[in-house]
Amino acid sequence: GGYLGGREHCKQLCVDTPPCTFASHGWSGMGSSWCDLFDHCESPSVANCEADNAMNVETFHMLRREGIGKPVLGAGGYRTSGHGILSILQNTTDSNPILQSLDVVGGNAYEKSSLLATWAMSTALTADAVTGIHSVGDVVQAGAAISLSVLFSDLFTGVFHWAVDNYGNRDTPVFGAVIEAFQVHHDYPWTLTYRPFATNAFAISLSVLPVLVVATALGPMASEVANSNLLGPNWELAVVVFTNAQILSQEFHKYTHMKRIPKPIKALQDCGAILPRTMHQNHHRSPFGDNYCILTGQMNPLLDSTNFFRRLEKLVYTCTGNEPKCWQLSDEMKQGVLKGDFSHRG
Repeated sequence: GGYLGGREHCKQLCVDTPPCTFASHGWSGMGSSWCDLFDHCESPSVANCEADNAMNVETFHMLRREGIGKPVLGAGGYRTSGHGILSILQNTTDSNPILQSLDVVGGNAYEKSSLLATWAMSTALTADAVTGIHSVGDVVQAGAAISLSVLFSDLFTGVFHWAVDNYGNRDTPVFGAVIEAFQVHHDYPWTLTYRPFATNAFAISLSVLPVLVVATALGPMASEVANSNLLGPNWELAVVVFTNAQILSQEFHKYTHMKRIPKPIKALQDCGAILPRTMHQNHHRSPFGDNYCILTGQMNPLLDSTNFFRRLEKLVYTCTGNEPKCWQLSDEMKQGVLKGDFSHRG
């Protein structure tokens, strides 16, 4: 609340004025936001606001409802999130200080469970893969499989990010919610920084679970039942890296929007081990046409220098007539691509 004169000033504003009159004052770029102010205020009402400020208040309610900000408590002091019997775990964690201190992933029980299932199968696949490595040559092959999987994972995040940024909307079957989340993110990027790890990653965790289930069936389970691993250690490691990289990519993405980045994370960003902050900031310039990869960002220079996405957009337009969102934001880009000039990025 320092921007408005401290916490007491913030509280007074909450009492004296509608929340929409100061909801966005704290926004100063990629990081700290109006959420800091709302932390000390009670029940802002969408009815008092219009346009962007209404969206701010709706986002605030979304944060609380998902347990991202202050948890919403029901009768008896229990958090209202949680699904069925899984809510027991969540309520126990909320009421037990020791469990709270050990809860490094956050989120509700449903979100935690999806991550635990992912990690359990990843552990089984990794353990099975290790038993199949017997020589220096095997180690070299395993290292190559892991390295290629990291590069492919980065590429996959870029292609997926490009697709949901540019095509479809909230009404698109299956992917509607994901598409809306990515497209709205350009307008309200700071909300991502208020999600704990489990909340931020559980949707991706659920999406990769089928891949892990199939891999576990073909690998460790086949080894136990038929004494015949149908994948082999290299493919097992590649699957583990790919699926977990997709989960981590969203967290690496979140770090690029934080204003106060932990020093170890910043060191990893600076050396290119994970998505660099500056690289992703460049993506957040209209028309949002480059730097789509969000795991390590290592594939971004190659994809952007070869105009990979402009060429892909022209192909999609030629085949279907659908224009990407970045063309709608930049007619110059659209006209350039249609004339065979793929270099314009907005």
